[in-house]
Amino acid sequence: MNATIDESKKLGFVDALRGIAVLMVLHSHILKPYELAWSVNFAHQLGISTAIGFIFITGGWGVQLFFILSGFVLFKPYFLQERSFESKKDVFDFYKRRFFRLYPLLAFNYLVAFFFITKPSFDSFKDLFLTLTTFSVFLNKSVSTGLNPVLATLITEIWFSLLFPLIVYLIYKFGFKKVGISIFVIALVFRLVSLLSLKFYGQGLFGVFCSLDDFFFGMILCKLYYEQNKIFKFNFVKLLFACLILYVSAAFIGELTFCKTFKSIFFARAFIYNLMQISFACLFVCAFQSTRFFKIWFLRILGTMCYSIYVWHYILMASFLDFNNFSIVQILIYSFFMFSFSVMSYRYIEFGKEKSLKKLFLLE
Repeated sequence: MNATIDESKKLGFVDALRGIAVLMVLHSHILKPYELAWSVNFAHQLGISTAIGFIFITGGWGVQLFFILSGFVLFKPYFLQERSFESKKDVFDFYKRRFFRLYPLLAFNYLVAFFFITKPSFDSFKDLFLTLTTFSVFLNKSVSTGLNPVLATLITEIWFSLLFPLIVYLIYKFGFKKVGISIFVIALVFRLVSLLSLKFYGQGLFGVFCSLDDFFFGMILCKLYYEQNKIFKFNFVKLLFACLILYVSAAFIGELTFCKTFKSIFFARAFIYNLMQISFACLFVCAFQSTRFFKIWFLRILGTMCYSIYVWHYILMASFLDFNNFSIVQILIYSFFMFSFSVMSYRYIEFGKEKSLKKLFLLE
């Protein structure tokens, strides 16, 4: 109801990267409980806590990739001077576009969960108010607890959008480099402070500023991409190898920081997100260079539908998945309903104005 597919002006390989990100999230939420049971037992047999198992269950990093790609896509028209924030109307128009892009599906999804899953109570109405107003970002708690916790990520995206005009203004006033350094320092400080009390980590306002450097890192990639930086000519195989090594290293170090044996490196966790950013930068360049894999239709359509898939996949898990008993059949049934809900909301809520189904589902 809020956009046509032409307005997105998407790059094909960015869609594919979104597809990879949503697959990482699905893997983390759906297969993680099954893999965790196996990997923890295996790691314990080796006497090294759960570090080995962690490498197989790090799909949550897909959220970080989403934030990076969001920064890339939002900054693109402003870096290319196709749009600007020269007037209040420009800022208003930006907020209007972002509102209709993000808010309708978030609100619809939460209202469905509210009326069909939860029981009316003071706390449930409080969560409803805080989620729909996005004020939950100011509280030290995950939003929509018990309903759809993944909406916390979308509320973070909304606040990135609210901050974006200010970031662009500061870039024009003080320069890209100064603003970038400031944002990376702010994000690092917030991560270190939040680690002093784990109850704050990745939640509320802390979550916004802890991840703000991911969003800005996407803006850096946008700048490098359209300036035709030499990194986009680096060897594909070497970059892919570097991406995998950095990814596994960051995931492994992240788990070690929570092992009692390695308490001395606990605060290293604040830095592994920067390590993962470099990993995703390598993946980004690989996606740009690839002529086959990142043009696969299935991967790209997952990317274009990633918003709908992301908001529906979690609330449907409780109805279709029994994590105590692994079953291919139940996963197939769950996948059918999850993708059915996603297709419908993608078609009628995200891009209700688009008349061409071929264009909508990348069949042209």
